[in-house]
Amino acid sequence: MTGARAALRWLCAIEHWTALVALGLAVMLVAQLAGVGLGFTSIARSPLGVVEALYRASQDGDYDAALALLDEAGRAEARAMGADAWRELVDGLSLGRTITETQAGSQRLYRDNAVVGMLVLHADGRIEPRTEELVQEGRHWRVMWPPGTRLFLETMRKYDPWFGR
Repeated sequence: MTGARAALRWLCAIEHWTALVALGLAVMLVAQLAGVGLGFTSIARSPLGVVEALYRASQDGDYDAALALLDEAGRAEARAMGADAWRELVDGLSLGRTITETQAGSQRLYRDNAVVGMLVLHADGRIEPRTEELVQEGRHWRVMWPPGTRLFLETMRKYDPWFGR
């Protein structure tokens, strides 16, 4: 019992308490970073980050990464259409040209959905406006099927009928 009292008395000093809280926070941070590094947890991307990752995967020809960015219904559709058709669709996102840059235009959040408008700049100087609709699945944003086919005003008006009027 006297050992517990001595420990409480030692802990009551404000500098000791502060040091313990700081040490606890540092341990939690290291544990989270280790979890991310080992693949136990992941850092959720913003809707814009997900769309940029989709176009980066299209540019790099990383079909598995592009598939992982789709919502559940989109992944099922992509698997059903076959590997060759999926590759053709992903390659079509970059229009067969080299993407040099993506610029964020607009990102609107509507509870469990998001609409992202962006400009895709190509090496040949062309600028392609793109709009993607996303849905939140768990903690992660996913691109809704079919990717690369939406028009900005129509998609925005789906969630906000008065947008742009």
